[in-house]
Amino acid sequence: MSRSFFILSILVMFAAAARSDVFIPADCSILNYRIIPFSVPAIHDATSYTFEIAHGYLETDALFQANRILQTTVKRPKAIIQVPDFGSSYTWRVIYHTAKGNRYGSLHYFETGILSDKQWLLDVTINARDKNDDYVFLDGSRELYDMNGHSVWYLPNIEGISASVRDLKFTKLGTITFISGTTLYEIDWNGNVLWKSPQATTGNEGDQYKFHHDFVRLKNGNYMALGTSAITIPLPGANDPNSGSASPLPVSVPKNLKKFNAGTVEELNKNGKIIWSWNSLDYFLHSDVINCTPDSITGEIDTHENAFYFDEEHSVIYVGFKNIGRILKIKYPEKEILAVYGAKFSREVAPDDYLFNDQHGLLLTKNGDLCVFDNNAIHKGNLPKIIMFKETGGQNSQLVVDWEFQCTVEDDKHKSFGQGGNVVELNDGSLLVCMGSNYGKTFIIDKQGKVLWSALPKWSDGIENGAPHCVPQYRANIIQGKKQLEQLIWSAQNSVNNKLPM
Repeated sequence: MSRSFFILSILVMFAAAARSDVFIPADCSILNYRIIPFSVPAIHDATSYTFEIAHGYLETDALFQANRILQTTVKRPKAIIQVPDFGSSYTWRVIYHTAKGNRYGSLHYFETGILSDKQWLLDVTINARDKNDDYVFLDGSRELYDMNGHSVWYLPNIEGISASVRDLKFTKLGTITFISGTTLYEIDWNGNVLWKSPQATTGNEGDQYKFHHDFVRLKNGNYMALGTSAITIPLPGANDPNSGSASPLPVSVPKNLKKFNAGTVEELNKNGKIIWSWNSLDYFLHSDVINCTPDSITGEIDTHENAFYFDEEHSVIYVGFKNIGRILKIKYPEKEILAVYGAKFSREVAPDDYLFNDQHGLLLTKNGDLCVFDNNAIHKGNLPKIIMFKETGGQNSQLVVDWEFQCTVEDDKHKSFGQGGNVVELNDGSLLVCMGSNYGKTFIIDKQGKVLWSALPKWSDGIENGAPHCVPQYRANIIQGKKQLEQLIWSAQNSVNNKLPM
């Protein structure tokens, strides 16, 4: 920041503090977005308002006029306008149009920030959609992109947030949620923290309680996420496989016994208190997974709970376990297991009925199909698939394949899949797919399997003469249309004074 701009900033801030009128964006603010809400105090005799924007910090009307780049006239004293660049300074003002003539507002200043020193790219290779006003969240680069691959928003630096950010998405209440490290966050468009989960508490056997993988804001205003659960158990096979049950030992057990890692689903209220919890150990410690796992398995038994979908309308939760190729269907809030889908274990043979393996995302579509992002990594070199299943229903409900799509890569260099990825159903029934892992290809397909939009997230980090490299992704999400975007932007203007309890 130059000395002259520093002095100018101080003068502007003092001037702003001396008056009660509110102008948005605030003077000398540094914004983490290019799609910007502008708002000025209304005047009673104005028939319309024109917002003018110029490049640079400009102190005179002549300089402003010479560098003006954007002009928008609206009926109300507010507008959403996209500026061209990150890392730039801007001057703006409003013209009030009245029956007696125009009144020119004073000059105001802001700048757009820079996410990092890296050059993030979203290389759009296919764009054949009629609709082009959606925006895609990618958690690997922590940015929001338009459908042409241009970044319009980034997650700013927030105290406590680590480099690891997962499950970045828009909520229907006009907020943004994500997981960083083992903490759940809800923020607004400006990056203000509206809510976050409490500090980790002590769980089973002294483990730190953690949230991970999947996080949603519920219609009732609560939050739901996956948690951790572990217990020390006898070696696999120490229980009678015919008994159909296993008795976990107390916490104070010999060190040579094995740890069983499963997982939980937790519902938290606005005060961060856990008000409902389901522990998968209650199922697994009496299942084929513990009773029929071969004796040769060493180390920890980790089912790797990594995805859930809460069907709030029918009070049903689907929970996915990657390492054992299994999905459980659970009645909420009763915790009754309604169905078990996926591989079955026996002591004699390895599972041969994998419907999916190393699966990640879970989704229940509008027509009732259970949609799975299947990393399909049981055989080396396989590529992920998207599979939709119909549930047969009844006491012994099974899954029947209703639709399937085979993912592809753009070259032969990216054949290692096994983690990450998800599917989101769009309003028109098409699907947004993120392939996760180190490849991160993200695309939209229709139900006929036609690719309507496809993009590769990349960065240029100076390696190999600056050649772009694919950015690892975890999940992708989407803002669908102008209405959702405006809801997200305008709701942020009131969020600072209306924060949810921490």
